Amino acid sequence: MFLTTMQATFPQTARPTIGRRGLAAALLTILLIAAVYRAPGDLTFHGRLALIAFGLSVIGWTLTKLNDTFVALLAALGLVLTHTIDANEFFASIGNSVVWLMIGAFIVARALNQSGLSARLTYAMTRSARTVDQLFYLLTAVLLLTALVIPSTSGRAALLVPIYQAIATSLQNPRINRALALALPVNILLTAIGSPVGAGAHLVINDTLAQMTGSRFSFGEWMLMGMPFAIVSAFTSTWVILHLFLNRQERRLRLGAYLRSHLPKPGAWTQQERYIALVTLALVALWATKAWHGVDNALVAVFGALAVTVPSWGALKFKEAAKGVEWEMILFVSASLALSDALVRSGAGRWLADLLMVRSGLSALGSQIAILTGVAVITLTSHLYITLRSAQGAVIAPLVILLALSMKLDPHVLAWVTAAGVGYCITLVVSAKPLAMFQQMNSDQPAYTTGDLARLSGVLARCTLF
Repeated sequence: MFLTTMQATFPQTARPTIGRRGLAAALLTILLIAAVYRAPGDLTFHGRLALIAFGLSVIGWTLTKLNDTFVALLAALGLVLTHTIDANEFFASIGNSVVWLMIGAFIVARALNQSGLSARLTYAMTRSARTVDQLFYLLTAVLLLTALVIPSTSGRAALLVPIYQAIATSLQNPRINRALALALPVNILLTAIGSPVGAGAHLVINDTLAQMTGSRFSFGEWMLMGMPFAIVSAFTSTWVILHLFLNRQERRLRLGAYLRSHLPKPGAWTQQERYIALVTLALVALWATKAWHGVDNALVAVFGALAVTVPSWGALKFKEAAKGVEWEMILFVSASLALSDALVRSGAGRWLADLLMVRSGLSALGSQIAILTGVAVITLTSHLYITLRSAQGAVIAPLVILLALSMKLDPHVLAWVTAAGVGYCITLVVSAKPLAMFQQMNSDQPAYTTGDLARLSGVLARCTLF
């Protein structure tokens, strides 16, 4: 009786279970520390600590439920406490130009949404659609434009969510709605490669390139390489989705005036919208012509952030604009830059590249095509074991750039291939926030299934490789 009363008063709580992933993480941690401790060669003590921090970060990102930013900050703090990097170097990463570029771009993106300019753009592009397939292609074109100024795939997804809901409600066609729920997030991810600010991972990779080689892609250089690739991959994926999930009759279904009457129609242009549009066009123009005027892209972004928050002219107050910044991503990027800097300064990155790439015999292949193919395969599949796009860039970019330097290849080419490859994160819903946002649109049932996504990914992967 006493035991029954005590159990009722103090019920037993479920004991936390480690699980297979936890056991795997613990085992890999032990193996990592032992392997680095016994590593041969001229690796310094601080180089070994940098390798351990880097390896533990990968384990934390892939095998645990810990927040990715928490893991990155913890690893960076460990490097500071062990004097692998100086505290000032860690704090300096927060003031890195790539961080300020992201902050400025986030504020401009919030102003675009707040002013209604983004909704006006989408309406203007989609109102001319006469059929379902035209609607899909026009929305793909909209996404290409948003990649120029919004440095977050989840932010671009949030922009398109209300547009999707309005279209889905008006069509009331489950098959078309499913295809659209796949097309929008997939193309958000694929169009990001068209711009260096299309995704946070691009900024991480570009800054890592600058740290290790002394030069980076300009906005115009990246667009020259990335925009054609983004156009081809996005419109190809749209074509595949239309033909994979819809029949000819559904693709040619005429929308008429019905859809346009259900989309939220913007009113007359306001002074605020015209002002924000001019600021945005000026930003893109200045980013694209940096080689002529010499003003850093980060400074341009900060000027833009101030311009869109000017009282009486801007779309919102600066305090409200700051709330639109994804500060978790900002902290993650800062911490990952500190990790990359530790690998470079300690010599650990070059040692690891020599061990994995040179001593493995890869350099003996002597084929640039084989190396590019290997890097492409690694980056295309990285989303299966590293669920955060920025984390993929932070993990892979230093090794790929060091591989290029050790084999006398152009590090810019391999860095860009890495950026393009990590953008292909469309196999699993957990691989990218836009995929989860659109799948979980409806509370009663998902907009699409994991099987739909896997089926699409399989087809697009074959298109990419062959």
